[in-house]
Amino acid sequence: MIEETSMKVERAARFYKSWSGSGNPKEVWVVLHGYGQLARYFIKKFSGLAGNNVMVIAPEALNYFYVSGFSGRIGASWMTGEKREDEINDYVNYLEKLAHEEIPAGIPVSCLGFSQGAETASRWIAKTKINIERLVLWGGPAAPDLSAEDIRKLNRIKIETVIGDKDEFISPDMADKLIKKMREKFEALKVHRYNGGHDIDPATLNEIIL
Repeated sequence: MIEETSMKVERAARFYKSWSGSGNPKEVWVVLHGYGQLARYFIKKFSGLAGNNVMVIAPEALNYFYVSGFSGRIGASWMTGEKREDEINDYVNYLEKLAHEEIPAGIPVSCLGFSQGAETASRWIAKTKINIERLVLWGGPAAPDLSAEDIRKLNRIKIETVIGDKDEFISPDMADKLIKKMREKFEALKVHRYNGGHDIDPATLNEIIL
């Protein structure tokens, strides 16, 4: 007889921080990369924040893989369909531990999730004990499996969605449907559209964050 079992193990989790100030920052942004990306490259998209006394923290997903074939560029993924609930619990606990250890008390905190990181961000913020003021879902929706209580909690903060009109993964029709579904859940959802593809657009980012 084959029996599936599981156990908890410790493992290393990598993250990056960007900040050029001294003392405490005026604000902290936690930015979650998308599928197949790595945090050390993703955080560079937010380099313009450093000069404004803003700390950027970019956690890296726990699952690594070769993006193409068996060698070459490596990417990371927040989760797959295998052991789904365990992976969600693992990254929520990881993000919570990171936030408690790295974010100074009393500092305003916002979170931006890009692509797969958008669902990741919404799941974490729905459970976190950290006081998050703002959630930006860029190039991806909130998690579809949020509970009614999760949605009530998220409705207490500022929620925005950002979608490019040339996003290769979200057609204009899909974008309209996605926004409609999110508006049904999030009463004060703010929508940003920009002329660009599936990436962080610097001009739009500056308009939103700065």
